Amino acid sequence: KENSGNIDEETADNLIGMVTKWVSIPYGILVVFVAGGALNLSPYFLELKDTLGFKPVEQEFIRWGVMFGFMGGIVSGPIVDIIGTTVSFIIAAFISGGGFIALAFYTDASKVNAFNSILIIGLVVLASFGASIAIIASIATVIKNFSRNVGAMVTAVMISYFYIAHYLDKCIREGYFHDVPIKTNMIATGIYTFIIYILAAFIIDENKESEAMKRTSSITDRFGILIYAVISAGALAAIYFTCVIAENFKLGVFFMVLIILVNFIVLGFTIQMLLGRIKSADTRNVGKEHVPPKKNFIQMFGDIRYYCLLLGTFIVVGSGVTYTIEATSVAAAMGKENLGKEAVKSYWISAAIAILGGGLASGVFVNLLNGWLLAAAAAFSGMAGFGFVFLASTYGDFWFHLSSFFIGGAVGGWMVVVPQIILDDAGPNSFESLWGLSLTVNCAGIFCFERLFYWINEKLEPSSTSTCKGTSCYLAPYLISTGLCLIAGVLALVGFSK
Repeated sequence: KENSGNIDEETADNLIGMVTKWVSIPYGILVVFVAGGALNLSPYFLELKDTLGFKPVEQEFIRWGVMFGFMGGIVSGPIVDIIGTTVSFIIAAFISGGGFIALAFYTDASKVNAFNSILIIGLVVLASFGASIAIIASIATVIKNFSRNVGAMVTAVMISYFYIAHYLDKCIREGYFHDVPIKTNMIATGIYTFIIYILAAFIIDENKESEAMKRTSSITDRFGILIYAVISAGALAAIYFTCVIAENFKLGVFFMVLIILVNFIVLGFTIQMLLGRIKSADTRNVGKEHVPPKKNFIQMFGDIRYYCLLLGTFIVVGSGVTYTIEATSVAAAMGKENLGKEAVKSYWISAAIAILGGGLASGVFVNLLNGWLLAAAAAFSGMAGFGFVFLASTYGDFWFHLSSFFIGGAVGGWMVVVPQIILDDAGPNSFESLWGLSLTVNCAGIFCFERLFYWINEKLEPSSTSTCKGTSCYLAPYLISTGLCLIAGVLALVGFSK
């Protein structure tokens, strides 16, 4: 009877753990969508630059303050790591929700003085930093809730939503509330952000399943994750065709709300399907999966491969995202003003395919496709993409589209493979801190490559970078990016060989 009682208690814990880990997926996706709205703080306030009297340097501080706050995993990662998911969400709710509401009261001002400008910059950093905490807490918890092999597949799903997160807030505003004052929009955003994050503190939690049960349910878990992968593929397609191609923001809102609802509806069927497996599973004879030695944050800094990973993501993501920022200017330099926006669409869909397709492939074929090899392939894709730019001016628009496609694949590949490699090399210990640092490194890469692009163009065309014509406008920065992507590929191969 004692043994029977122990079995019942273990089964109960496994059932609670199973429900927790699956509920965390759709609610984690909702949190990511809500948090993505923080990225729109930059366009919100830059729209008001003339009204509020922002100087160019203040505009740059707002823009990069939002970016570094949102990608501030170097701080938000350790916070989640140390104090846990529940408290992190509560902190994020007050920081982000309160930040939005406080900022709302500056949007209808006529002019702001230097002190208020500093205060606005501080508040946008704070509000976006709160979103960073929420994103890391939700995505990291969902990933860690599954076994190592299944966790790689979950990563692909969650990073897919991270990629499109900012579109929900953007489409709601552009589609339905474009004529509503920004102040009203931001107050509403602050309120629902606060509510969603507070609820997340009690809904998203770490898995309480036994390790043996995690392994036992991994095959069935794969099927459940594939269902969510199909839904995320639909989400990427819906955003691409409605928001990116057609710019039909009302239709985009409809599909995003539908996707969120479907994720919750599928939850019930998934849990029902897995209940029988959990109840009947015998965990006594389950074979152990290969789990690499777990490392903490400090120990990873003694591993040369982590430095290879950070430098590689700095190069590939930094140069690739800068490519999209400058694509319109480069196309104009070629005398093809309309080509830039079209090329960005090629970049967008390629990155989406690489995130979901490449991420799932590395999870499904975990024993065949090493993450480092995928990272190397993505880096070499970026190298080829930057090289193709130079063919566009001579051989036609096709090469510019192909360039965008290859560079998008490189960025998407590194976005999804970095957390997978960290999980594989370090295990769940300090995952939030290690992945969070890589996000900040990505942002630093974007900043540095954009500065490099501007600096070189000012050297080549001192009068005005916007009127620069010919290959000289992008020759040097893209040659540098080509060479650095080659280095990133070599670094990934070094990581693979170690």
